[in-house]
Amino acid sequence: MRIAFAECGSCLVASLEGETFTHADAKDYGALFEQVLQTLRPGRTLVLDLSRVDYMRSSGLGAILHLLDQVKALPARLVIASHPTLSKNLFSIAELPRLVALYPSVEEAVRAASAGGPAEAGGTA
Repeated sequence: MRIAFAECGSCLVASLEGETFTHADAKDYGALFEQVLQTLRPGRTLVLDLSRVDYMRSSGLGAILHLLDQVKALPARLVIASHPTLSKNLFSIAELPRLVALYPSVEEAVRAASAGGPAEAGGTA
């Protein structure tokens, strides 16, 4: 699992690159998300791009929830651009859409964040 950063308008896009986000990747979560927190500035929006992640276990979801807490403490906002399967399955079961806005693409997430769109509970697009 790798992470790539891109500036897109007022957002920092962090794209996870790898087909899975499982317990085997857990040792990398801390290092990955530390890079995110070092790059993200207070008041900005982080778009976590999971569009290239086809599979995620609950440990990956736990890592995202931990990242959400850290991002809020900056303070900053987190929105997620997600693979459709993740949104329908794991994220829905875990009720993640109540905590963070989910978008079907990075472009839609950036557009909504730039327009001051939802980034909190109920922000699912």
